[in-house]
Amino acid sequence: MRKVCHAGAQACGGRGATRPPARDNNPRIAAPERLDGLSQKQTRVPDIMFVGSGVGINYDGGMHYDLRSIAEATTMEPNEADEALAAVRRAIVDDKRRDRDLWLRGLTVLPATSEDLYQPRGPDRLMGQVMEAIERTAGRDLSLQRSVLTRQPFVRERQRLVWSLFPGERGRRISQQLVRELQRPQGHVESCIIAL
Repeated sequence: MRKVCHAGAQACGGRGATRPPARDNNPRIAAPERLDGLSQKQTRVPDIMFVGSGVGINYDGGMHYDLRSIAEATTMEPNEADEALAAVRRAIVDDKRRDRDLWLRGLTVLPATSEDLYQPRGPDRLMGQVMEAIERTAGRDLSLQRSVLTRQPFVRERQRLVWSLFPGERGRRISQQLVRELQRPQGHVESCIIAL
């Protein structure tokens, strides 16, 4: 059985309450004693965990590896370029070690990138992969949830809704478009098709 420490819990060294919140989607996962010496770090924190499943996501944003520093390395002094490349390499190595540490703790943590989220149908694809992992590891049947991802009337609108929540200019622009569309009269209720 793995020990789950929640950020802020006194039992895990934090300053908050000793009782963890009822639903913590971002728990600190401690290594069991038998893994002493095998894990790079004693605890790891996946970005998002799907409660009750042992499946999660680690999100690597567009600037996660600071690739710009590699491009700029061509104009740097040799020792500065070496340090920029070494810093990116350290970040990649740490991510690989994090992935192994979480796997050793019995978790399935899928990597996700900004490209996964901004690509058309990307969030649906990622959630389909999460559902597959949950079905395989937790033995749950998510066929109903999976069927919602394929319902064509909702695909485009769900994609736009998800994108509208993202930070930055693109999210702001899509959010403003949705607000304008929702403020327009929709016609009669009888003309709407609702597929459940």
